[in-house]
Amino acid sequence: MLHRLAEEGATGAYTRAGGTLFLVEGRVAHAESPAAPGLEALLSREAARLRGHGRRAAHERAESAEAAQLPSALGRLPSGLLELCHRLALFDAVFFVLAPGGGPGRFRHGVRHGLSTDAPRVTTVAAEREAARRRALLDRVWPDTRLDGVPPVRTAPLPGAPVPDRRRAVLELVDGIRTATDIARLLGRPAFHTLVDLRRLAAAGLVRPGPSGSGVSGPPGEPPPEEFADPDIALLRRLRDALEGL
Repeated sequence: MLHRLAEEGATGAYTRAGGTLFLVEGRVAHAESPAAPGLEALLSREAARLRGHGRRAAHERAESAEAAQLPSALGRLPSGLLELCHRLALFDAVFFVLAPGGGPGRFRHGVRHGLSTDAPRVTTVAAEREAARRRALLDRVWPDTRLDGVPPVRTAPLPGAPVPDRRRAVLELVDGIRTATDIARLLGRPAFHTLVDLRRLAAAGLVRPGPSGSGVSGPPGEPPPEEFADPDIALLRRLRDALEGL
């Protein structure tokens, strides 16, 4: 259906179990998913950064971010940063909307999102390709899908060994109750980036899925690899540096 809608140049809302893609003339202009914090959380975090309130204020704003707060946040951010946040939020939600097992899609013609009018658009092919690339990356890091939805737990107290600051911020919020989406929302980060951090923490033996999870685990009896060669990490680092350098 999505390919046909793209060929027809359709405008409307394409919905699956994981969320909704808003198409404008056959291209994806915006995306939303309950599993992704969304543009509001990313903008709130960056607005807090620009005001110099630090991490705590960014967390508080991310927790309370709502669509009603978006217009004021838009006015405080440079256009380039706004476009980057929109692109990050779009692909973050696309990852969950196009996830395998999401069931059939339905389309409502003419439905528009308020942010989809002037937003940069991507082709449906590019959206599907990026979603597949991200799934492959997660599987290379640590092939256990339970971490995507089950609250992770720490395998030991917070380590004294060096852990990158970005990953430590995630580890500090692991409590056996919060899911990856909850942690991403508290940090004001994309959910996919948080999933990468959690899987790398799992590969390092620092976290594991909670007892209620079920999914595809890694090979039994084999230790996790210590390093993962991945050319796409450079892209993630550039996006991270662009956001955290402001």
